[in-house]
Amino acid sequence: MKVEDAAWAAGLFEGEGTVFSSSLDSPRIALAITDEDVIRKFAQIVGGTVNGPHTSGTHGNKPIYNWQCGKVYEVQRILREFWPYLGDRRRARIADVFSVYYECGRTRRKLSI
Repeated sequence: MKVEDAAWAAGLFEGEGTVFSSSLDSPRIALAITDEDVIRKFAQIVGGTVNGPHTSGTHGNKPIYNWQCGKVYEVQRILREFWPYLGDRRRARIADVFSVYYECGRTRRKLSI
């Protein structure tokens, strides 16, 4: 991933993305926006596919496009690229999500971000 692409994608993720998990799931990252061209550029940079448009749960009158990653190694790879460009709040959220994941014994490997 080129530095400028990583910075652009991280900025979009910082503003519009989310990091989440439950005790049963591996950490996931997702992005949902109404601008198809922007989310497709994001997917082209980080990988994965875009789903949508979805008309239920629309934002105003605009359909929503979704991108999501739930493979833990891919999530780590992407977040490793984004890390230098993320703010303190987003970094803390990432640390919390992975902390729960590792405390639940999903894997013995250490977080390598």
